[in-house]
Amino acid sequence: MAPSPNQIPTVRPTPGPRLWPAGILLAIAAVRLAQIWIFRDYDTQFKVEHSASVLRVWAPAMLVWWLVLSRLSWRSRILGMVFLSAAAGLFWACVRVRGIDGNRLPNLEFRWASAVRRPLVTPHPLPSLPATNTSSTSPGVSSLAAFPQFLGPQGNGILTGPLLATNWTQQPPQELWRIPVGEGWAGFAVAGTDAITLEQQGADEAIVCRTLQTGELRWVHRYPARYENASAGTGPRTVPTLDADHCWTTGATGFLTCVARRDGSRLWQVNLLRDAGSGQPEWGYSASPLLHGDWIVVAAGGPAGASLVAYDKLTGRRVWAGGNDPVGYSTPTRLSLDGMTQIVMFSHVGIAGHDPANGRVLWSRPTARIPNVSSPVQVDDHHVLVSAGYGFGSELLEVQRAVSGDWSVKPLWRSIRMKAKFSNLLVRNGFLYGLDDGVFACIRMSDGERIWKNGRYGHGQQLQVGDLVLVTTESGEVVLLDPTPEGLGECARFRVLEGKTWNPPALVGEFLLVRHDREAACFRLPTR
Repeated sequence: MAPSPNQIPTVRPTPGPRLWPAGILLAIAAVRLAQIWIFRDYDTQFKVEHSASVLRVWAPAMLVWWLVLSRLSWRSRILGMVFLSAAAGLFWACVRVRGIDGNRLPNLEFRWASAVRRPLVTPHPLPSLPATNTSSTSPGVSSLAAFPQFLGPQGNGILTGPLLATNWTQQPPQELWRIPVGEGWAGFAVAGTDAITLEQQGADEAIVCRTLQTGELRWVHRYPARYENASAGTGPRTVPTLDADHCWTTGATGFLTCVARRDGSRLWQVNLLRDAGSGQPEWGYSASPLLHGDWIVVAAGGPAGASLVAYDKLTGRRVWAGGNDPVGYSTPTRLSLDGMTQIVMFSHVGIAGHDPANGRVLWSRPTARIPNVSSPVQVDDHHVLVSAGYGFGSELLEVQRAVSGDWSVKPLWRSIRMKAKFSNLLVRNGFLYGLDDGVFACIRMSDGERIWKNGRYGHGQQLQVGDLVLVTTESGEVVLLDPTPEGLGECARFRVLEGKTWNPPALVGEFLLVRHDREAACFRLPTR
């Protein structure tokens, strides 16, 4: 039957874009991110990692909505993908990633950015500095003309002087020299006029000696080794250890090397990976060697009785080994507990005290399986404090020896309010000071309660210099503090480097050595 002339055919409307799935996805992502950043007491790096997990799920879901469920025209969908691809391509054509920062955020820079920066302050006439040898046998060398190991003469980040001036506007620091260096997060050790560090030079690790006053190259010792990691960066990441005639270094791939200070000639070398039977640490070997009498002691991390190993400092012959903990990133330190000198090591799984005569484990305390980097801090004759990031915080331990000779370790408190991820901590007059997840903080030693938290310096490093604290920030500034329980007490600051600075500084008298993976510089700080 033919339709009536007055009958109009029914036309079904074309469905519009389907937007509600995108709204739901956005709402779910926003709620989850708010939960991570506002309502959970994560470390910043955990917040970043959890946020990245949310985005890894949300982005593909949005892509499925756009291509399949959005009901947009195919022309719009294709044009949107072309625009997105072109924008991403242009971005990566202009920008590159140089590793991550201490919070695991990517460090971005333009691809045409120069690797070497121009001087940040005006150079001044060079000073003279008399050569001063350090003792080869003394456990701790205390001289203003020496910074012979990680964290200075005593290995604890505490220097007795000089008395630094606090007004850097009237008395600004003086830049003495600035030079390009090879990659790596290593620091300088200084004895006399020798300033020695480690660098990555192509396929080789290099031990490099320069003159403290001028930066002039004295000698270089190279050997084939290269550590490279997209997140951790490239190159060695320890501080040399010096005595009057020798230099010992630990490379990122596990080469323990001894060279002569006079000319850099190799005396011996040990491959820790083979000798201790350990695996390559994810972030590379980062524990500096410790000189103890006639031995050089290293955190090797062997699973079969070789977590801590001592070698003859002159020949490289193994003297003793002890412990079964996997290697961490914290440098072994010499402490005196209950009247006995011990070598204390903070490994990947815990802290242990070793008998320096034979390496035997005297006591141990397990911790979380996280990257432990910060050095243990001695509070007094019976108490040690350990601290780490990744949500661990700080723990005060009581270490005692019984009449029978057996050792015991007991936790007194644990606080999430001080999480030292990279840097060491300082104890002053019953309070603990340091970088808590990148922010300077003060907590009370008696119970671990936070007194204040202030000063966003990132994951940098610090030294106590007399009555002040010198902080090198993650972004390349130097900050002078006079912290007390009443507050931060920031006195002065100035920029020394551009870019991520994880390397520990060295202070020799008023001469400050700083570096990162591109440049090194020396400054003379004003004194009182």
